[in-house]
Amino acid sequence: MAVPELLAGQIGSDFRPEPKQILVHESLFIACHRRPDEAERFSFSVALSGAEMLGADIELVDGRDGKLARLQAQLRWIDLAALSRIKPISLTRAARGADLAHTRTGIVTQSAIDVFVRLCGDPNPLHTDRDYALTAGLKGTVIPGAMLAALVAPALRVAHPGFDIATLSMRFLAPMVSAQGVKISVCEIGGDDGRRLRVFLSDGDDGVAAIGDVSAVA
Repeated sequence: MAVPELLAGQIGSDFRPEPKQILVHESLFIACHRRPDEAERFSFSVALSGAEMLGADIELVDGRDGKLARLQAQLRWIDLAALSRIKPISLTRAARGADLAHTRTGIVTQSAIDVFVRLCGDPNPLHTDRDYALTAGLKGTVIPGAMLAALVAPALRVAHPGFDIATLSMRFLAPMVSAQGVKISVCEIGGDDGRRLRVFLSDGDDGVAAIGDVSAVA
């Protein structure tokens, strides 16, 4: 799941926000064709479309032009002042009685986020500038959506050992601030074969900030 880590910043690098607007993730889809080998060199191409709603279609290929992964994302501009009004929904409401297995990450520190966005080249000040985040009415900097996506695979290895991700489709519902662990709750969907899972990423108050549907390699 290194793909979102490497590409997240590229999506917005040429689309700088206006002073009172910010670009936020709405959704992210990743299809993994194969895992890159250790120290393997690869490249990617980016196709962008839209204005108020920005679409990105990214393909990752190896040195022999073999497909590694495809990533599609939707982002949109919103007024900075409106960001704090976007609230998570409760885990109880989101899961609707599903049988959940839970795991929790370690604290997502600011230093970890700084490393992440430096690798990505992500220019969004919400992730690194606490004062800027406070002006938006938030309680701290925001964990990047792609960083949340990258937490899914390790959590699934705990809840479902041997589960190897083929596709991940995520919806981002609300900002999740840093300096806390992320609770990841998992349930099976689409039959009894255990090949499709739904994940809920929530904060310490069980407010769900993102929901993902995951399919396993056949």
